[in-house]
Amino acid sequence: MAQHPLTDLPPSLWKMVSWLEEICPYQYVEKYVQYSQTKDNKTHRFKIFTKENQYNIVVNMNDDDVPHYIGASFISRKPRAGEDWNRGNDLPDGDYSEEKLGYIKSAIVATELVKIISPKHPGETSIISYGKNKKHFKEDSESLNMLPPWHSYNLKKRYEEQDTKCIDKY
Repeated sequence: MAQHPLTDLPPSLWKMVSWLEEICPYQYVEKYVQYSQTKDNKTHRFKIFTKENQYNIVVNMNDDDVPHYIGASFISRKPRAGEDWNRGNDLPDGDYSEEKLGYIKSAIVATELVKIISPKHPGETSIISYGKNKKHFKEDSESLNMLPPWHSYNLKKRYEEQDTKCIDKY
């Protein structure tokens, strides 16, 4: 697939550009999306990059140059520690429609979300130490949230000296 500017896009795919404008800062699609097409103009690919992933949205045209299929996938941009391959997955696909574009957009957002780590017990802060040990300490100041995990032993000792309950989970 040869890379092309978005100005080479057939009119039947202009809806695609308006959708991409919704997720691109300041609607600068050209700065955030790579576009390519096959020589026969039957397959069009849009690549979107985030810090962690590359998203590929593919639109196939029928013989009348009308889009009839849209599909998406992503691949991580770097392997995880200890792996020599990049992970990826399929995203929604099906008939080309505004609804399917919405599903793809939602899947991209869902893929980029990160899980929030929260304390196991109300009013306590989780501090993870080496190995499988998790230690939960009552929070006495905001500064505890700033400490790195290797301080957990010292914190446990300090809390025991202050007669504050410390819970170990294994």
